Amino acid sequence: MKRVIFFSLLCCILLAFLVQAGSCTTATINVVKNPSFEEGLNDWEYYLECSVVEDANAPDGNKVLKITLHPDYREKVYLCGDLLSHAFSSEEWQEEQIDISDYRGRLCYLQFKTLANVWIKQKIYIPNDADYLIFYHRRSGTNYFYLDYVRVLTTRDYEEIQDPSFEYEIGNNPDVCWSEYEEVDASSYSTTVTTSTEYAKYGSKSLKLSASISDGNYVLIGVRQKIELTDEDYLKFWLYIPSDAVNEAYIGVAIDNVTVWARSVKTQTWEEFAVNVRGYTGVHDVMFFAYAKNASSSSVEGYIDFVHFGEVNPVTIEGYVYDALTGLPVEGCNITATQSGGSYEATSGSDGYYN
Repeated sequence: MKRVIFFSLLCCILLAFLVQAGSCTTATINVVKNPSFEEGLNDWEYYLECSVVEDANAPDGNKVLKITLHPDYREKVYLCGDLLSHAFSSEEWQEEQIDISDYRGRLCYLQFKTLANVWIKQKIYIPNDADYLIFYHRRSGTNYFYLDYVRVLTTRDYEEIQDPSFEYEIGNNPDVCWSEYEEVDASSYSTTVTTSTEYAKYGSKSLKLSASISDGNYVLIGVRQKIELTDEDYLKFWLYIPSDAVNEAYIGVAIDNVTVWARSVKTQTWEEFAVNVRGYTGVHDVMFFAYAKNASSSSVEGYIDFVHFGEVNPVTIEGYVYDALTGLPVEGCNITATQSGGSYEATSGSDGYYN
């Protein structure tokens, strides 16, 4: 009996460990920032007659949004410019749930409006698994409309790269999707970061990045996503650079804001490259970017497609190996190396060198 109890206890401990370990890479995320207005009107854009007030009966927290109502214009909800719902009548807090599955993969405004010039809105990315817009609302006669706990939920598994072929719009939350990132220290420059149909290796689109500068220090434009790198060997991607970069400019890859790979020379066609991510554990910020530094004007343009994890096949390169006794190279010997983003890492015969 003791053995059975011990075995059952061991199984429970192991199961608890696995559940806890899994929770590190999966999270439920609300893409709406400051959804319950506990931080006032932060993260929201608004115009006229919008305020945050305390409410002891608030569905979430103790603050809610208060918007002035007008008799001739009923409250309305818009997403991506489309009217989703209107004319709420409950005097008590009521939860509303609206299907938004048709808007997946889009970056646009969620807006609540009570008059043409009385509104509050926030730009959000609609995740590919999002089903509903959910929020609480109530009225106070014909005078005020109250709003609280606005949600668009997604379940993110950080082990899966979201939108690897850039078929959807660039978002604004790296925990959820590819999101735009920019650094500028220049007065005369131009940048591009967008999904494009000009060139594509997989699907119908790719990521287009370009940066140019003629006055200033530098400009950097790119996209970021938080990705689990534990137990992965190589982060691979396809790249097309139509022409050589001008002066000090390149297309690069950064992990946690540290550049780990870069290229400025054109590719003849789409080429696959790999970044060694061995040794990284946990979730990291991965960025693809275009960079240009002012050196009598600099510019670069490139296209990224199909970001994924994978292996790199070893290749055998003819070269020389040193004889340990004579110290002279031995002709005709082979050295095995692994290709990694245009360079090679020796995996055997490392006591020699190759051409």
